[in-house]
Amino acid sequence: MAFGSRDTQTPSGRSAAPPVVEPLWRGTDVARSDVKSFGFISGIFMLLLLLALAASWGALEIVNATRAYATGESRYSKAQKIAVLHLHRYAYSGAPDDYAAFVKATEVPRGARMARIALESSPPNIAIATQGFLEGESHIDDVPGIIFLFRYL
Repeated sequence: MAFGSRDTQTPSGRSAAPPVVEPLWRGTDVARSDVKSFGFISGIFMLLLLLALAASWGALEIVNATRAYATGESRYSKAQKIAVLHLHRYAYSGAPDDYAAFVKATEVPRGARMARIALESSPPNIAIATQGFLEGESHIDDVPGIIFLFRYL
C-alpha cells in the first residue's frame, strides 16, 4: 500500500472502514431541538406567570372582601353604641326624638342580622342578604365579596 492511499489497514492486515462524515443537514436537527425545548420552557414559564397572576388577583379579592367585612363590623359596633346612647337619653328624657334616633341607629345592626340569617338559611337567600348588607351601610360594590367571604371562608 502506498503512502496517502485511502485504504488504511489495521495491524491485523484488514482494511478499516473509512471515517464517517456527518451530513451538513444534521446540525439543523439540533437547532430544531433547541427551538422546541426553548418553546417548551417559554410555555411553562408563561403558564406559571399566569398562575401567579391569578393567585395574586385572588389574594387581592380576599383582602378586599376582608376589609369590607371589617368595615361592616365597625359600622355595626358604632351604630350599636349610638343606639345605646340614644336609648339612655330617652330613658331619662322621655323625648320621642331620642327614641326615634334609637330606632334609626338600630337599622345597621338589624340589617346585618337580616343578612346573616339569609346567608345561614338553606339555601341561602342572596337577594335578602344583599338588602341586609346595604341596610347595614355596606357599599354596593363590597356586598358580593362579603357574601363570598361569609359563605366559603
